[in-house]
Amino acid sequence: MLHVQAALRKWPFKVQLSLRSFTDRYLQEGSRITYIRMFGLIAIFILIIACINFMNLSTANAVGRMKEIGIKKAIGASRGALIRQFLGESILLSFMSLVLAIGIAALLLPDFNAITGKQLALQPDYTMVLITLFTGLLAGSYPAFYLTGFHPVVTLKGNFIQGSANAWARKGLVTFQLVVSVVFIIAVLVIYQQMRFIQQKNLGFNKDNVIYFQADGLAMKYNDVMLAGLKQLPGVVNASGMMRNIIMPFENLDSHIEWDAKNKDNQVRFSEMLVNYDLIETLGMTMLKGRSFSRNFSTDSQAVVLNETAVKAMGLTDPIGKTIYTQNVPVQIIGVVKDFNFNSLHNAIRPYIFRLWPKYSIITMVRINDIKAIDRIAAYYKQFNPGYSFNYQFLDEAVQDQYKSEQVISSLSRYLAALAILISCLGLFGLMAVTAERRRKEISIRKVLGASVKQLTLLLSGDFLKLVFIAIIIAFPLAGWMMEKWLQGFVYRTQLQAGVFVLAAVATLFITVCTISFQSLKAAFSNPVKALNAE
Repeated sequence: MLHVQAALRKWPFKVQLSLRSFTDRYLQEGSRITYIRMFGLIAIFILIIACINFMNLSTANAVGRMKEIGIKKAIGASRGALIRQFLGESILLSFMSLVLAIGIAALLLPDFNAITGKQLALQPDYTMVLITLFTGLLAGSYPAFYLTGFHPVVTLKGNFIQGSANAWARKGLVTFQLVVSVVFIIAVLVIYQQMRFIQQKNLGFNKDNVIYFQADGLAMKYNDVMLAGLKQLPGVVNASGMMRNIIMPFENLDSHIEWDAKNKDNQVRFSEMLVNYDLIETLGMTMLKGRSFSRNFSTDSQAVVLNETAVKAMGLTDPIGKTIYTQNVPVQIIGVVKDFNFNSLHNAIRPYIFRLWPKYSIITMVRINDIKAIDRIAAYYKQFNPGYSFNYQFLDEAVQDQYKSEQVISSLSRYLAALAILISCLGLFGLMAVTAERRRKEISIRKVLGASVKQLTLLLSGDFLKLVFIAIIIAFPLAGWMMEKWLQGFVYRTQLQAGVFVLAAVATLFITVCTISFQSLKAAFSNPVKALNAE
């Protein structure tokens, strides 16, 4: 490709051409590359959360292993050997997890393909091994370097754990987990709201109960005759046609428009649609001023219908009857139609001009009120146009297909958020269990002195609930900034609402309370005699 590009630079004409690989073009269209990067980042965060769980539980369980480490150090084991032991254990667990993960991925892959509309195959390679190795080293690094750093005398006495650095490190890691979970919850809610906004927004035309197909052969040559026959079929409400598909129009079909000696430099670009009679009626558009194209007016071949945006771009207060120029041809404005969104809501509504050109009605639009009418249309088309297949599509499905990426994002984000929350809850559950075990003596003494179950439960849960509030305070501005950036990709979008953040906070608190309450109540209801006898 480099040789071809070099040759193109020597092009002797004013027009310069350049090459772009198809893979790059495919990934850049529809923000595909952005979503790929986003899901990659989410996967990294989920992996980090899992690593944090391992670090927290390994460090929290330090009491059970410190004597082992102290004795090994006392009899001559080096710190390096102990570090290798911890890292080896972590890496071994990571590779055991890899085997389990491959099995789970193989089971879930068909469902994943159904959501994304792809046909991906599971192909283990060296990348998985490298990621697993890195995960094992990352997860085992903190406990390995932390636990092996104490003096043997300190570890054998068991006084090491009173340091505040260890507690703050664990709290910081747990807070990070909770921040990620809150951000995920807010992201899922905002994405859901935007998708609902897209589905409910009035597009300026009625996309329901409309099918369209490309006319070929005799159907294209005698288009008016075919349309007249279609309108006679039972279940057909109306039928018309246009030159090209209304979904994702090509920019190279823009029309150069001038009015009142303005726009000669073509700064304002207009999309021109060549249509047949009854198209505006078939699509259920709303006429604001004037009229649509009619067979009762022979002069309509030199007439145009504009949308609101086109009128505003021209600065016309009374457009009906005005003469403008399209491709240097004078035409008269006979009507103004209410703005419509043929394209994705990612893009702003462009100035549109409808021109009557029946012989170019290649795309046939048919509105029906009976699903059985499709069979009648197919039979009529094959009879009218023998030798050509009848391939149709529903207009509402074509509109929704513009948001395939967002629909995949919406589905996958729910699963990924649930996974991140589940992993965070497992970490909280395990850490709460270790905390309750380490404070068993304190809890027993408080029970003997008359503390109630409620007081003990609040005592154990209080520190974790503080972390939740800290995480919420951190997550709110972060999630707000991230989702505002995502919504900026839509010209027409929902607004970030306070209710989303309140719901995320309530959901996080509820999930946290449910996660830690079992261990809190278990510790509060425990028999203090057993705990004190053990001491």
